[in-house]
Order: sequence, then C-alpha cells, then structure tokens
Amino acid sequence: EIVKNLDIRGKHICSSCDDHFKRVVSGLESLKINFEISPCLVRGLDYYTRTVFEIKHADLGAQDAICAGGRYDNLVKELGGPDLGAMGFAFGVERVLMAGQLQPSATVKPVFAINLGERAKNTILNLAEDLRNNGISVTTNIENKSLKAFFRQANDAKAKYVVIIGDDELSKNTATVKDMAEGSQRELPLNSLISQIKG
Repeated sequence: EIVKNLDIRGKHICSSCDDHFKRVVSGLESLKINFEISPCLVRGLDYYTRTVFEIKHADLGAQDAICAGGRYDNLVKELGGPDLGAMGFAFGVERVLMAGQLQPSATVKPVFAINLGERAKNTILNLAEDLRNNGISVTTNIENKSLKAFFRQANDAKAKYVVIIGDDELSKNTATVKDMAEGSQRELPLNSLISQIKG
C-alpha cells in the first residue's frame, strides 16, 4: 500500500532506459496492442533490467496472466559469456492451452518477415500482426543482420514465403515476396499481400 501511494512513475530511470522504454511503447502502439504501464510491476528475480511484463488473456477470467518475463541485459556476461543483451519469458502451460482453444488455427504454411533498416520495422511488425489475424503463421526478425543470415533463418524455420520490406518497398507501399520452394521472387502491393499469400 505504501509503494502504491508513491509517485515513482518515470522519476528513477536513466536516459538510455527511458529511450528504450519509449521504443517498446511505440512498438506496442504501432501494433495496436492494448497495454497498461505499471510502475509497481516486478519480477521475482533480481537479474532483470529495463522492461518487465505480463501478458494477459481477457477470456481466462481471474487467472488471466498467461506469460511473464522481461529483459536481462547483464546476465549472460555475469555467467561468464559475452556481453550480450537478452530477454526471456515463461508461459503457464495450462493457461496457454486454454487460450489456444479460443484462437483460430493457422491455415497457411509459415511466412518469414524481414525488415531492412529501421524505417521498415514498424511496418513489418504491423504486417506480421495482420497476417496472424488472417490465420497465417509468421515469424519476424527485426535484428540488424545480413539478408543472407535472414534467409538461413527462414530455411531453418521451413518458411514457405519470405516477405521483405525495406526503404525501396516503403516508398512504393509494396513488399518483396520470395517463394522458397520455387525460388521465384516478386513485388506485391501491401494491400493485396494477404490475399495473394492465401491464394
């Protein structure tokens, strides 16, 4: 009760963490994901840094939290590994199974979606959300990697299609789509991409 009455929102955060959190919030807003900022939300392990989170499913009643986790940027180094940032989460298996019964199953083979450059990041995240909402399984990777590395990941994920959006595609409101089985590649308007993949 004492902590709840303390006005701690945003007052004890360094500038780099504040910038990082604003980018997290911007990504959530871009995807139109409902969220609530809770200054009092904590995880029970002290290696967490920056953002921690819970994911809830409104249709599960009082026990609606299905996932929780956060960032731990120092943990890998503290355990003797390289200085790499990381994040992790844990699901409640029973709650995920219950939530899964409420969702439509994916009807199309997986899509691997890639953004080339910072400007395309939100566009690719929104596209991935639209694909999922239309029953299309999709994996995204918004790291700064080479196109060759992304295609290796797409192969490992057994993706049927790779969808690429960079500055050139953004300027034309299109996406480059590669059929991994055929090896063919074409440019499609974003507004017809879902129907084309389904077809």
